[in-house]
Amino acid sequence: MRIKRYLLLMLVLSNFSFAEESLDERFEEQNQRIEAAKQQVSDSRREQIIARYMGLIKKQVENSWRKPESTESRMSCDVYALIALDGDVLKTEASNCTGDDEFKGSVEDAVRNAAPLPLPPNKSFFEHFREITFEFRSKE
Repeated sequence: MRIKRYLLLMLVLSNFSFAEESLDERFEEQNQRIEAAKQQVSDSRREQIIARYMGLIKKQVENSWRKPESTESRMSCDVYALIALDGDVLKTEASNCTGDDEFKGSVEDAVRNAAPLPLPPNKSFFEHFREITFEFRSKE
């Protein structure tokens, strides 16, 4: 009788041990899912901040563009800009321009004159703003 109780107790304890291991594994799995969800939220928030500041920068550059009178419909130009940590424009380079030299100069001036560009206060975002290419297109 004692042996049966002992064996029954051992069986119960061993099942408890297995159950405990299962709970630990489940707990760890849930923690990993929670961390992944936090990361997704962080990534989502990060993307929102980047999009917001890109929009602010674009608006500031657009507002500084003074289109020359010689601008015709369907003129376009891309302007690469190298940006400093404080939002200053260090370098501009126009490419793929279909307009005249005056148009090309105006779009480069627009980027330079927009400085300092608005950048997020958290410098960890800077990698997304170090190099920006602006697309200028005249309206029809």
